[in-house]
Amino acid sequence: MEKPAIGVSSSDCRSPLHFRALPAPSQFLVRFAASVLVTGTFQICGPAIAQPLHDGDNGPLAGLFGWPVSTEGSQLTVAGMNAWGLFASASSHSVQKMRGAESLLLDGETRRVRMDYRRGFSDRFELGAELSWVWHESGSLDSLISGWHDFFGLPQGNRDNAPDDRLLFHYLAPGADPIELQRNVNGFGDLRIGAAWLLQRNPRSSIALRTSIKLPTGDSAVLLGSGGTDVTFGVVGDLSRLWNIDSLQGNYRLHGIRLGRSDVLTNHTRRMVGQLSGGLGYRVTHKLEIMAQSTWRSAAFDAEVAPLGDWSMSLTFGAAFVTESGLRVSLAVGEDIRVESTPDVTFLFGLTWQAH
Repeated sequence: MEKPAIGVSSSDCRSPLHFRALPAPSQFLVRFAASVLVTGTFQICGPAIAQPLHDGDNGPLAGLFGWPVSTEGSQLTVAGMNAWGLFASASSHSVQKMRGAESLLLDGETRRVRMDYRRGFSDRFELGAELSWVWHESGSLDSLISGWHDFFGLPQGNRDNAPDDRLLFHYLAPGADPIELQRNVNGFGDLRIGAAWLLQRNPRSSIALRTSIKLPTGDSAVLLGSGGTDVTFGVVGDLSRLWNIDSLQGNYRLHGIRLGRSDVLTNHTRRMVGQLSGGLGYRVTHKLEIMAQSTWRSAAFDAEVAPLGDWSMSLTFGAAFVTESGLRVSLAVGEDIRVESTPDVTFLFGLTWQAH
């Protein structure tokens, strides 16, 4: 029986802080992720090594898998402490490609609020979980993104040929279940559970092993989850005083990802994917850091159109400010430096803290 189309038509710790209840996820995302071009991070226990910016692929197709993010490094949660995080991202997509009988059109916006929890069980071991709420929408960022690209002299891609603020995610290829999403949807995404083991730590560097499993809790029929179970394993490291410069810090992450049998492009998903990321941070003052990081990943799909069937590369850059009370606020923007391989532009917001 033929399957139906996917989609629908038309280390210095201060006392714990108590936060007021946040608004509903949709109000929160509209207020912060859709209107502010930032990623933020608040943290009570400030590490000696700068924490990387929270990133991750926010694409409507590749973003469904269980990719590791740069904040999952070698700085583990303090033993006996609980670490909480809330990360919001808003991405704009504008891609139209055809090759032979294969066609791809991604026009719209994807927003995610990622809710993260970790606990340190010893100086060398932590467990954690992450669950997302996902929106695919027509949005309202197109004119802002076009102006951003004009100002910085960046290519517009398909934006000059597409109407503003439209939602249309479409993919058609021989042997693949068609994808057609044309109306706004939202709901829970997939659940990720992870663990980390510290291998080595000294005053200038630390190395850890990280693994995670992503479970199919999101509705794959409307691209809220992949429908498959993904497993990752990687080596992560953080460095301080690079080239004997006290304020210069760095990080690297190397992962292999085993993709499960997905409901999205079932026969066109690759089983193994590699991901490599690295970044630099510079502490301007004891309160202010600036950071840049990049992620490379091999293709997740067997497809002729390059945005799906080729490797991707993205750049995230921003700054972090530490308040007198110990809160750490960071600002960042993500770009597809290999054009159309990841979302066109991603704006992010985040909030993290540790408490007993």
